[in-house]
Amino acid sequence: PEIANIVSKVGALGELSGFNAGQVAAIGTAMVSMGVDADVGATGMKKVATVLTKGAGATKRQQDAYAQLGLTAKDVASSMMTDAEGTFVGILEKIRALPKEA
Repeated sequence: PEIANIVSKVGALGELSGFNAGQVAAIGTAMVSMGVDADVGATGMKKVATVLTKGAGATKRQQDAYAQLGLTAKDVASSMMTDAEGTFVGILEKIRALPKEA
């Protein structure tokens, strides 16, 4: 029921962001398995999907964050439309590769 709740709440926004229902369910399953509440997980997914597809509408802070990863907001938004899952995973990998702060 928690996964279905996430898929239902993310709904059309997930699809508009390039994720299909199966991908939303898979991300939701991972979140729930880590103890994330379904409502919190759905809200988080919607916010992430919105930010990743902003393109030219990204804030200065978001653009700076993309630049630290060697990306641009426009390129990320474009990539989300053709491979949302790959784009999402690629960004997570780039974040993981950032140097640890002391």
